[in-house]
Amino acid sequence: MLPASVGNLSTSLEKIFASDCQIKGGIPNDIGNLSSLIYLYLYGNRLTGPIPGTLDRLGRLQELSLANNRLKGSIGDSLCELQNLGNIYLGENQFSGLVPKCLGNVTSLRGIKLNSNRLSSNIPLSLGNLKDLLELDLSSNNMSGSLPSEIGNLKVAIRIDLSHNQFSNGIPREIGDMQNLIHLSLAQNKLQGSIPDSIGSIPSLEFLDLSNNNLSGSIPMSLEKLQYLNYFNVSFNSLQGEIPFSGPFKNLSSQSFMFNKALCGAPRFRVPPCPTSSNHRSKKKKLLLIVFPLLGAAVIIVFVTLAFMWMRYRREGNVPVEADLLATMERISYYEIIQATNDFSESNFIGSGSFGSVYKGILRDGTTIAVKVFNLQAEGAFKSFEIECEVLHNLRHRNLTKVISSCSNLDFKALVLEYMPNGSLEKWLYSHNYFLDILQRLSIMIDVARALEYLHHGCSTPVIHCDLKPSNVLLDENMVAHVSDFGISKLLCEDESDLHTKTLATFGYIAPEYGREGLVSLKCDVYSYGIMLMETFTRRRPNDEIFDGDLSLKKWVSDSLPEATIKVVDANLLMPEDKKFMDKVDCVASIMKVALDCSAESPEERINMKDVVGMLQKIKIQLLSCSTTTAEVNLKTDEAALLALKSYVTSDTYNILTSNWTSTTSVCNWIGLTCGSRHQRIITLDISNMGLIGTIPPHLGNLSFLVSLDISSNGFQGILPRELANLHRLELINVTSNKFTGDIPSWFSLLPELQHLHLAFNSFTGIIPPDICNASKLESLVLGFNQLQGEIPNEIGNLQNLTWLSLGSNQLTGSVPLSLYNISSLQRLVLTKNSLSGNLPVGEIPQEIGNLRNLEILDAQNCSLSGPLPSSISNLTSLQSLNLYGNNLSGTLPRYICLNMPDLRAFDLGNNLFSGNIPKEFGNCSSLSDLFLRENNLTGELPREIGNLFNLGRLDLHSNFLTGPIPSTIFNMSNIRGISFLGNFFTGSLPSDIGLRLPNLEELYLGYNNLTGAIPNSLSNASNIFRLGIGYNDFSGHFPRSFGNLRRLEYLNVNGNHFTREPSSPGLTFFDSLTNCRHLRKLWIGYNPLNGNLPASVGNLSSSLDYIYAVNSEIRGYIPSEIGNLSGLSFLLLQGNYLSGFIPRTIGNLKNLQA
Repeated sequence: MLPASVGNLSTSLEKIFASDCQIKGGIPNDIGNLSSLIYLYLYGNRLTGPIPGTLDRLGRLQELSLANNRLKGSIGDSLCELQNLGNIYLGENQFSGLVPKCLGNVTSLRGIKLNSNRLSSNIPLSLGNLKDLLELDLSSNNMSGSLPSEIGNLKVAIRIDLSHNQFSNGIPREIGDMQNLIHLSLAQNKLQGSIPDSIGSIPSLEFLDLSNNNLSGSIPMSLEKLQYLNYFNVSFNSLQGEIPFSGPFKNLSSQSFMFNKALCGAPRFRVPPCPTSSNHRSKKKKLLLIVFPLLGAAVIIVFVTLAFMWMRYRREGNVPVEADLLATMERISYYEIIQATNDFSESNFIGSGSFGSVYKGILRDGTTIAVKVFNLQAEGAFKSFEIECEVLHNLRHRNLTKVISSCSNLDFKALVLEYMPNGSLEKWLYSHNYFLDILQRLSIMIDVARALEYLHHGCSTPVIHCDLKPSNVLLDENMVAHVSDFGISKLLCEDESDLHTKTLATFGYIAPEYGREGLVSLKCDVYSYGIMLMETFTRRRPNDEIFDGDLSLKKWVSDSLPEATIKVVDANLLMPEDKKFMDKVDCVASIMKVALDCSAESPEERINMKDVVGMLQKIKIQLLSCSTTTAEVNLKTDEAALLALKSYVTSDTYNILTSNWTSTTSVCNWIGLTCGSRHQRIITLDISNMGLIGTIPPHLGNLSFLVSLDISSNGFQGILPRELANLHRLELINVTSNKFTGDIPSWFSLLPELQHLHLAFNSFTGIIPPDICNASKLESLVLGFNQLQGEIPNEIGNLQNLTWLSLGSNQLTGSVPLSLYNISSLQRLVLTKNSLSGNLPVGEIPQEIGNLRNLEILDAQNCSLSGPLPSSISNLTSLQSLNLYGNNLSGTLPRYICLNMPDLRAFDLGNNLFSGNIPKEFGNCSSLSDLFLRENNLTGELPREIGNLFNLGRLDLHSNFLTGPIPSTIFNMSNIRGISFLGNFFTGSLPSDIGLRLPNLEELYLGYNNLTGAIPNSLSNASNIFRLGIGYNDFSGHFPRSFGNLRRLEYLNVNGNHFTREPSSPGLTFFDSLTNCRHLRKLWIGYNPLNGNLPASVGNLSSSLDYIYAVNSEIRGYIPSEIGNLSGLSFLLLQGNYLSGFIPRTIGNLKNLQA
């Protein structure tokens, strides 16, 4: 529990992050004493009670997250006092009452999430005042009333979710005013009227769900303009007319339009064709044939006129030579940047500098960008942004970073730049596994020199970069260099040769006069370039630890020339065995001479960048003349090996190798291959999922630089050739899902770098060779779904780096070796479907399995394991999935499971011999999504605490001996999708609001219990149900007509109850409602006292229906001839009734009938 003393923490405290900590009890009022608090995160705990009114004292609070707890009461007006609040997250609690109107006065709000509560008010009109609101989520409540037109005032909103409520009346046309909206869900309400045309004017919309309402009219053709729409659902409405056929509708399926009144359109939508559409389109086409030529002529006239005026305007000298780059680029909004960078997530982070950070992003059109976000808290950041905008305003050059757009307001400033996939020159010089050869380094430095030449001599206003260094040189996909970061650059006005500045650049690269006097000129850039040129070829930073006292990088290089050049140059660049070694040394010496001329002490003595470009170009020509062809020869070896592989392929299903692996293109450009940057040899061979059939040739053993071999998901067969053992650099071998046979090769142990070995889904036989355990760097060993026999070798414990071990679905025997439990790094252990015997470690070795403290997945289903679960399993505190289904485990269920495994999501102990009660402590497994305890010998009542599992998606307890009523709390699990209590001894009735409380339910199995009472009509509100089994109970009352509202229903079993027909008609009128269930496949209504006639409407049941079981149901009268319409019927079982008359001839239409 949170103690009252939390309020005595430091008054300087700004952030509290205590999420997913299993904190119980209420939030103490004393928390209001923390007056400096900015962030309060308590989501994912077990907090109860109301929100303390003292929160209104937290005047600086910007983020409040109390989601996923058990808080109750109303959302008080006290939160409205927090005028700095940016985001409020109170979803997944038990709040009731109204949404405070005063929230509309908190204009700083960016996000409101109140989903999955019990709120019952209208949407306050005042929320329309929140001009900066990005997200509004009120889904899964009991809110009602109309959607206010004021919602259109949320013009910057990107996500609105009002689904699963009781909103009624029409959708306001003002919703189209939200031009930045990406996600809109109004599903599962009672909305009426038509879909507004204005939705088609929301250009950014990607997700639109209007399903399960009462909407009528047609689908607006304006929606065809939504080019980014990838999810659209209007199922279960009363729409009619033609389904649009262009734009995003080209990629939609019938699932988007199910169960509407009278939709028509293309066959792929599984609706009737529109009878007049062809005539309409024909007339439209004729009209276009007349209009388009006239329109085209008008456009040409206007274009020629404008071109003439433009040329005249240029001649008169009124147009500047350089374009206004930022003004003419497409605008990119802040919200597009948020989406592109995944909200500036850590996974998108590229790097940081003095004034901000850079993130990778992907725009909606697929363009990859880099976003430089300025840290406005840093001194000089505002000025840096302004300088970059001013400088880049008029610059355009191949070797300068291209600016796509900018985004600026009072509290956010960013530049959107062209993304450079190869990173910086600094990375390539100093990072592991990156290498630039001598020619690449020279080419990059020539690119940089050209950029400086343009800045200094090619612009109407010369630009001084002021901070030239390797981290500011970026490389594109072709290794072309681009100079970046103009944050402290200077513009030289006319008649100026130098400027004074107080901003210092990076130590080691700045010119002497810059460092002493703050005097900058073009020659300062030349000096920095000279230092960087030396650094690039020596691979020594100017502040390297070897430079101390009087020794600097420049002096070190100067003292070496010309005789000792080899002593300072990067040792990886020049090889003494190279025949052209001395020629290359001379070239490097010449490069160093240029560098020294650039970095002369006096600015007047330094050469200019025009001369630098010319000198380095001449050196490059000399270097090309003495280049070796060794790499080309080696690459031919790789090519020969790969062409041999191609020749061993007997079937190339997709024609990939046939058309692409040819000698007319470089092997480095072949599909599935990657060449290393250093040696230009094949390092990656990935031909997975290419539909190839054949064998693997021994020639692949010549790919001596290969690091990764992935041929998975093909049809290769035979054995893996012994020659692959020559590939000493191999780190990954993946041959999963092929048809390889024979023993697992023992030569895998000869691969010293092997980290990942995946051989699953083949036909390998024999034992697991103990030698394989000598590959000590193995991190994943996946051998499942083969035909392996014998025992798991004791040597498995040698693999101390192993994180994933999968041996499932083989024929392994014996016990699990104790050494396996010493692999403390193990995270995933899969032993399923073997014939392993013995207990999990208990008794004299109780702690061994507990050593696997990093284990996240333990799967040992169907392994013949026996005995009780050891207490030491509680040490597996990282466990997320525990599957021990189908063994012979016994004893009682351990109470500690949920206390010690807070991240447990999937728990399956089904089909074992466990007995006793289900511990109420299982209700503490707050992360559980799947709980399977089926087919055991469990007794007693189901603990009401199980209803606390609000994240539970599936609960399966079938075939036990559970008794008593089903706890009412079970029906509070609003996220649950599947419940199976089949084959127990539950009693009592179902709650009247079951369908309202379980809106996401898809499968419900309650058969073979002792349940009583009527079936609540509200069950039809759980409209996602497609399987419903309530047979063999004591349910009574009229057969529920509300079943007809379950329009996704495929399986309905009500056998063995006491259902009767409605007395108002002699016919079984419930069949009329079941005709709405167009997916119904199986129907069991036997052993009920229905006492009525089969109506003609039975012939209107789903065309998918293949099974009718209506035995001993007191059905009277004759069999209607319409039953012959059920063309898919395989079984029609009507015995034991009171039917009379003739067998209808139409039975002969049932061509699939078997019984």
